[in-house]
Amino acid sequence: AIHLIAANYLSKYNHIAKGIPSHLEFDETKQHVLIIDQTAGDMALVYGGVSESTFTEMITAAKAENPDAIIWIKIHPDVLTGKKKGHLTEWLSDDNVKLLSENINPISLLEKMDKVYTATSQMGFEACLLGKEVVVFGIPWYAGWGITDDRHNDVNELIKTGRRRKATLEEVFAASYMQYCRYLNPYTNEKGDIFDVINYLITMQKRAEYL
Repeated sequence: AIHLIAANYLSKYNHIAKGIPSHLEFDETKQHVLIIDQTAGDMALVYGGVSESTFTEMITAAKAENPDAIIWIKIHPDVLTGKKKGHLTEWLSDDNVKLLSENINPISLLEKMDKVYTATSQMGFEACLLGKEVVVFGIPWYAGWGITDDRHNDVNELIKTGRRRKATLEEVFAASYMQYCRYLNPYTNEKGDIFDVINYLITMQKRAEYL
């Protein structure tokens, strides 16, 4: 399942075709670090123990820990249109960072990155699936299992109380994508499994490419 997701560029946003816009250039002689912004009011931030200052800490750490890398900030498109507020807009004029505002397939973008910094974004776990180094400043569901570099103080408390333990990437994936989730077969509308959905999405991708 992990292989099929990565190989077919499946993500939360499957309406975005795979690939990188032609005007974006990635210097292959440099390391590339992605910082993921999230919109204000996102409940994943509220329950993930994240405040506005968390994002300042995150970008400060990313720049300090990767002085020779190219830093990219992924801004939500709704922030740039004024529909929502982000947390990293004050850094957009920084000469040492590059802005990503386009709708880019998440897997295609993550393939270009060596390291990812996030608060609670789902893209953080998708980066884990691709074998990227992921630094987490909040407490998303995938933090505290030993597959990410966790910077939030409360993660240690989760480990001490037994709510988190050492686990492999495959175990975390199976628990979240296969045991926790419930799937319907898109064709029969009856109970299915993750492969029913994966195969359906692959079919829809091929149909879109053909059209």
